Amino acid sequence: MIKKYAASGRTYDGRMAEAVRAVALRHEPAQDGSSYFYIHPASVAQVRKFLFNLLRSTSPEAALAKSCLIEIDLLRDEYGVAANDTRHPDVLSDRPWPFESGPS
Repeated sequence: MIKKYAASGRTYDGRMAEAVRAVALRHEPAQDGSSYFYIHPASVAQVRKFLFNLLRSTSPEAALAKSCLIEIDLLRDEYGVAANDTRHPDVLSDRPWPFESGPS
């Protein structure tokens, strides 16, 4: 989706935000037949690593990837972190995330 957005010159928007939410959160019905849901974090380690690797360039894909990573972090702040997901998208890369945590 990011590559398609970038190829058509689109920027991060509500549709992309909804796609990120759909990937990062699981909705579990509160009970059978109910319209209420429990919302739990889903494991997004591989997605975050892919997005983080896109940040290496200055392409439109990198800007979209950064926005997606920030949105995922905001969702993690609100709903928690899925089991086995790390704080950093790719620890072995030796690059800071979030950017504010790295050297100036």
